[in-house]
Amino acid sequence: MNRASSAVFLIAIWSSVSLAAAQGRIPDATTSSKFSRPQVVSDLNPRPTIAGRFNCSRNGTIYTFVDGYIPNSGAAERMALLGIHPDGTATNFNWHSIRGYAHVFWPKSVFVGYGHINVLVKAERDTAGGKKIPDFLVLTFDQDGVLARTTALPHGIEPQALGEFKSGNMILLSEDRLNHRMAVDLLAPDGSPIRRLDLGNDDYLALASAMPDGPGKYDPDFLIASSTFHPVGDNLLLIPTVSGLPILTFSEQGVVKAVVPKVSTDTVFGQFISSTPTTVKLRLGAIIPSQHPVVNSEGKQMGIMGMTPSLQITEISLADGRILQQTNFGSTDVQPACEANGSLRLLTSSGSSGFLSVTTEPMP
Repeated sequence: MNRASSAVFLIAIWSSVSLAAAQGRIPDATTSSKFSRPQVVSDLNPRPTIAGRFNCSRNGTIYTFVDGYIPNSGAAERMALLGIHPDGTATNFNWHSIRGYAHVFWPKSVFVGYGHINVLVKAERDTAGGKKIPDFLVLTFDQDGVLARTTALPHGIEPQALGEFKSGNMILLSEDRLNHRMAVDLLAPDGSPIRRLDLGNDDYLALASAMPDGPGKYDPDFLIASSTFHPVGDNLLLIPTVSGLPILTFSEQGVVKAVVPKVSTDTVFGQFISSTPTTVKLRLGAIIPSQHPVVNSEGKQMGIMGMTPSLQITEISLADGRILQQTNFGSTDVQPACEANGSLRLLTSSGSSGFLSVTTEPMP
């Protein structure tokens, strides 16, 4: 496996167990959810495969990659990016085909916010001489699945993760291979560079290099590509994948806050649920050690091959990283996706039929 494919995505699986033993003492403020009124998601085959993490809009629409979507044409579409609405209807965001490009590679990052969906892809365009020229693009879709804008990014930047501020300016993460650091670039909505942001002591790759038995055992591209941006007020949260690295709060000027969550070693920050300016809610997981990990030429693991997801949603303080509360959602058959308008959005399989369903429940 080469470096270009090092961003191994976590796969959402329909089984999980509690991490209580791995995390030590659980705070006393522990509550529980029960589920009802599932809505079958339209236009899907039974037992579809869901890949990657979930993204959500403010109205609770869940965005995820699904293998098993059958559009109106009747032909199944591989790894469709779907917006799954609370009523079970689904909107397709067709990232596979872009005018002027012969081939579009698997999306590297998805950012949902401010009324649209941004998808970061690498694509190859054909020239008159038949030479294939690679470009990095940001595809901007409206909420109805219409491609509203295609933004070509400057050559020389090979971004792995994408975020967007309220202003429309974009933030991109890539690897500065010369200096063995994480590069953070701020770009205007048209893709033109504004400035490179200084991470100081909060650089994931520099921090990981000092923790060879923690984040340092992973490929740098994986650490970057598996990190995710989420809106919080006028700023953005950057959530790493593995414990030991800080959650960063970005403004357009750079890092304004950094906090390392107080969780056990080899914890996965598996799913972002919601955030406020002072707390963040995540679904955690415990890494299952692999006997035969896939490694790069330097012996760094190129992804997480297996994990045990928790049956709890964990609320973490953005002031000091403490665990404030854990909410039991109490079932191995559901995948919590996000909190929206005080309610929890979840995906589940519908009994023996295997059809995917969406449900909305009050957040305890």
